[in-house]
Amino acid sequence: MVDLKAKPFYLDERAVQWVETTLNNMSLDEKLGQVFIQLAQPDKDYLDEKILGKHVGGILFRQNEAKVVQETLRYIQKSSKIPVLFCGNLEEGGIGLAKEGTYFSKQMETIATGNTDFAYQNGRVLAREASALGCHMSFGPVVDMTIDWRSAITSTNTYGADADQVLKYASANMQGQMDNGLVTAVKHFPGEGADDHDQHYNCEINEMSIAEWDNVFGKVFQGLIDQGTMSIMPGHIALPSYQKYYADDMSGQVMPATYSKALLTNLLREKLGFNGLIVSDNTCIAGASNYLPRYQAVPQMLMAGIDLILYSFDMDEDLDYLKAALQDGRLTMERLNEAVTRNLAVKASLGLHDKQKEGTLVPDEAALDVLGCVEHRDLARRCASDAVTLVKNGQNLLPLNTKEHQKILLTVISDPWEREHVETLVKKQLEEAGFTVTVSNPNDSIPKDNSVRNWQKKYDLFLYISHQESARKDKLSLRINWHQAGNLPRFSADIPTVHISFGNPFELYDLPNIKTYINAYCLTDIVVEETLKKVLGQSDFKGISPVDPFCGKDYLRY
Repeated sequence: MVDLKAKPFYLDERAVQWVETTLNNMSLDEKLGQVFIQLAQPDKDYLDEKILGKHVGGILFRQNEAKVVQETLRYIQKSSKIPVLFCGNLEEGGIGLAKEGTYFSKQMETIATGNTDFAYQNGRVLAREASALGCHMSFGPVVDMTIDWRSAITSTNTYGADADQVLKYASANMQGQMDNGLVTAVKHFPGEGADDHDQHYNCEINEMSIAEWDNVFGKVFQGLIDQGTMSIMPGHIALPSYQKYYADDMSGQVMPATYSKALLTNLLREKLGFNGLIVSDNTCIAGASNYLPRYQAVPQMLMAGIDLILYSFDMDEDLDYLKAALQDGRLTMERLNEAVTRNLAVKASLGLHDKQKEGTLVPDEAALDVLGCVEHRDLARRCASDAVTLVKNGQNLLPLNTKEHQKILLTVISDPWEREHVETLVKKQLEEAGFTVTVSNPNDSIPKDNSVRNWQKKYDLFLYISHQESARKDKLSLRINWHQAGNLPRFSADIPTVHISFGNPFELYDLPNIKTYINAYCLTDIVVEETLKKVLGQSDFKGISPVDPFCGKDYLRY
């Protein structure tokens, strides 16, 4: 049974009565729809059929114009019998939902400042902007750890690798969100980043022993549960030590937490004492979908302990699978009612039932003025300025000056769609400071005169800028892929060379002979501008590396 009056719901008698009455008056179809989150789109026919017609309990938006998001939500809430829970991926700020929102920071950027107030302010800013849109739940904070530096999925999306620091910064971020009206869904239980797999492609495997896990990820999750997070999001991550301890039937395979009663019920509910909502990560990515046939997977998620399922390949199909499982006993009505109860309890804790009666579920359009406001942008700039980290200055090149480094060859290593913008931004700022900048095209052929003397005659300094970040779309590694042509750093021993990473903080592994190296953690215009100010001596480097940028290799320090 769910204790609705206890942490994290703390419902009063009136709210408990609404939950119980609502549950008792729901049809089977309404109960089944309530345990799904589906993607919302600004299309009335789609909303009528896929969202409202299926009685979904929650929705998630992809980034769109703020007015479009708000208007779409207004139609959904006005037309839904039960208030719909609006969720968002907001780790970096309001930009996660609205184009006009603030891009505040990456998690690793935040902790590099050494100031937990920036973590709190990130939570506060994203909560204010999300609430203006009508959002209720943030999928965050992220408490994964960059333990295996080769992990392409964690990278800068964590508060580092030290459990005490991760808990400290995640706690501040979560408090900023909760103080400003958002429900938090801490992710990804039981902990991502302990290996170099990516759950978008395969189930990740956290091979920590029970004692190790208790002292690392367990400490973090326990701390945030005690602090009052209302939701936790499991990832498609196995934890064999605890799964064997609680006798999960793994049938010789690893089992993602998504399907694991040992992890979700025995460990999370019983040992860690979590009474709140368990919402799955995307169940359509390969780390979940390639483990069990879908007809088994969907009811197994609920029976293991998931209360809210994120995404379907086809919701009609999933609903059929759940009905079949109810008939043959693979899913019990008791467990379904428990999941629905927790969904309703979150809504009651937010007062959505009262706001629905008052017609105030969605804020007025005037509330959108907070998105990207001057205060929020200024906070983001201060965070960026304090985060930029000078990892190596072995040649004492910095700050750059026009007497010694007048002629600069700029090479930007990033996706083609963003490279031109970064080149323009960097070139403009350097030229305003008096430098002559030539942009290197990665596809340029090697010049006929490829002698060292020719390069030294043409350029005083090579500046490399890279953005390799969170390889979720098309690759499993963040390693630098050099082109065959002119952008390979062949002459770093002959010509002063500076490398700035605006993503992967471990690029020194592929740049062992680069003597001047900077980690800036995030590629936004603000971060680029603040980083170049430091390169030019217009402000001081303050950032403290939250991870070992030398990847445990002493030779990379020199």
